[in-house]
This record gives sequence, structure tokens and C-alpha cells, in this order.
Amino acid sequence: MEKTRQLKLKFFLFINAIFIFIIIITTVRTSRSYRSIPPPCGALDTCPLQLSNQSITPLENTKHFLVSAYMDQRVKGFDIRIIGIFRRDSIQTLYCLFCCSGHLSTTTPVTVSVHSDHFGFPFSATDVMCQIPPNCEATHVTLLTQPDSVEVSNQRWLPIKNKETSKEEEKTFQFDFTVCISTLFGEYNNVLQFAQTLEMYRLLGVDRVVIYNTSAGPELNRLLKTYSEEGLVEMVEWPIHKYLNPSNGWLFSKHGGDLQYYGQLVTLNDCIYRSMDWSRYVLLNDIDEIIMPYQHDNLKSMMDMLQQQHPDVGYFVHLTILHFTQTYVIF
Repeated sequence: MEKTRQLKLKFFLFINAIFIFIIIITTVRTSRSYRSIPPPCGALDTCPLQLSNQSITPLENTKHFLVSAYMDQRVKGFDIRIIGIFRRDSIQTLYCLFCCSGHLSTTTPVTVSVHSDHFGFPFSATDVMCQIPPNCEATHVTLLTQPDSVEVSNQRWLPIKNKETSKEEEKTFQFDFTVCISTLFGEYNNVLQFAQTLEMYRLLGVDRVVIYNTSAGPELNRLLKTYSEEGLVEMVEWPIHKYLNPSNGWLFSKHGGDLQYYGQLVTLNDCIYRSMDWSRYVLLNDIDEIIMPYQHDNLKSMMDMLQQQHPDVGYFVHLTILHFTQTYVIF
């Protein structure tokens, strides 16, 4: 009886010892596993990035706004084109600062080009060109007002789109034909007209329509959401009224406001670069304008013919005739 009691005690102690051993081993391995993971590091630790996810970004310490940044090396001496909205009477010296795969670059000077088609408005579509410094794999860019600014924590950074590809690689496009539509504003809600136009574009071979939306009506928003889900429409929210007093006309002396036609030229300029690496052809149109080829079944076959006839031409202008009953003076 005594032996049986001792065996049970030994067995109980043995089981407890194994249980404690398993707990110790598990704890040690778990703590070692956590210690073996290095602390997180990378771009967000070394580049104080506040990424802008808006289509319009105020530029710190200026009266200007940034829209987007694209790789564009077609102009000698420059790598980056930033599309913006600048106040014409407040142009100042600016500098590009890059996030180079996790570290900040040195600043580089910029060239500011205000578009001449401002129609007298205080603000205008603007291109800012700058160069990426050596040994920098740039992923994001921002603009500074001082070349040696250390405090950049408040800066909003734009992602650089249309990254450079090998020149030996033949460029392939996701889309054949893109149409860029001028800004929708004023609770525009003509659903029938929009559906008619989009379906006609589809018949003509258009496979992507980019629309900048300030304020469409509720029924039209539902329609555009459906087309977006199908993949035909790409919607870009354009809340220009939150930052400026946009004009609903094209001439400052007649219509007033800060910026022509809700930033029409800015959005169309952005749409060209937004589509540059994605679409073979890009058409800039109003919603009530449709180009109808009469010798071809679709727009792409028409453009392919024109491209063969004019291989050195980069763009084609379709004539539009306007009839005015009054003379306007443009400054």
C-alpha cells in the first residue's frame, strides 16, 4: 500500500515537472521569437511623410496648390513635372525635396511655368519642373520655400507617378482610347445626356473615361458609380470650391472668381499625364461633344490611320467654331 502511494506521488511529481518544463521552453522560445524581430524601419522613419491622398493639396507657406507629380524626362535637365494651381501675382522661388527610398535628398531648384491661358483670373494652371539629385531613387516629392529647410514635418508629399521604364522595352498600354471630361459642377444632373454620351463612346471604341467631379447631382452620381464599377469610368473627386472661389465662366472680366471654369485647364492637363503611361490615345472633350468618324468604325482605327499618315505628329486638333454676339477683351 505504501509503495502504491509512493508511486502515485512520483508519477504526479513527474507529470508536474514535464508540464513546468514545457511552459519554460515555450516562454523562452516565444520571448526569443519576439526579440529576433528587428524594430520596424524604412521610409516612414527616415522620410517624415505626410502623404497627400487628395486631388488638391495646399502648399505650405504659399498661396499655391499642388495637384499631382509625374516622372517626365522629355525636357532636358528635368525629371519631375508637378501640376499645380498657382496665384500669378505671388510666384516665389521654390525647391524640390525628394524622399529617396527612405531618406531625404538635397533640395534642387525648380522652374515655374504659369500657363498663358489664364483668361485674366488670379490663379492659373501651372507646371513646376525640377531635377532628381544623383543617387536618389525618388518615390515622393514636395516643394519648399527655402533651400535648407530642416523642418519638413508639416509638408504634404505627392507620390511620383509614371515611373521611368527601360527605353529598350516596348511600351504596352492597358487602354487604347481614353476620354477626359471637363469638370462637373453646379449639381449637374443630366443623366440621360451622360448615359447617351458614355454609351456612344463605348460604341466608338473608348475603353476609359476620366471625370473630375466637383458637384454632380444625386442621380448622376449613382449612374457614374455604376459605370465606375464596370471599369469604364474613373472618377476623380475635385473639391476646388473648398480652397478657391472658382468661376463658372471662362473670362475673368465677365464672370469673376479665382480660377477659370472650376479649374478646367488644370484637370485636363492632369488627365493627360495621368493617362500617359496607360492609354495609347487621349481625347479631351466636353460631355456634349462627340467626335464621329465617318470613314471608320471607331476612333482608334481613325487615329491609327492618321498616325500612319503623320508619323511625326504627337497630337491632333479638331476644329471647333464658336460664334459670339459680343466682343471680349482678354488681358
